[in-house]
Amino acid sequence: MNNNGIFVDTSLEVKARLNRRQHQRRKVNWTVEGLWQNKRRFTAFTIDISRSGILMHTAHEFKKGDKAYIKINTFSHGEHRLIDAVIEVKHSSISNNQFNCGVLFIKMSDKHRRFLHSYLNGKNPHNTAMDSATSKSGFHQVDMLN
Repeated sequence: MNNNGIFVDTSLEVKARLNRRQHQRRKVNWTVEGLWQNKRRFTAFTIDISRSGILMHTAHEFKKGDKAYIKINTFSHGEHRLIDAVIEVKHSSISNNQFNCGVLFIKMSDKHRRFLHSYLNGKNPHNTAMDSATSKSGFHQVDMLN
């Protein structure tokens, strides 16, 4: 109870509900290659994905608020596709000698967002109109971090 006689639930359960992702999650194990603002590279693997972000595990420790440019190597309906995004770390914890890291997509092309939306809705995302100029490798869009 606070000073005004109003009951305030500060339990971990309530705090966890407030920090949850707003969108449906789908378990998936895709490879993530990333580049931090300081040009350091990292590799991670997704645990689950939603329209707003991913939960990934990695050997690297991330700090809340850190930003990185990533490429997610998706695999769906027998096809691979790279998705580019800029992420911001929302939380990080250690589990089984790995770090679990929840990140929010802060920049992503509309085409890649449509791909994820189709995938999350159980549709074949490769039928979604994609730009033929989708990057194949490398980090030529580092300027996305700015």
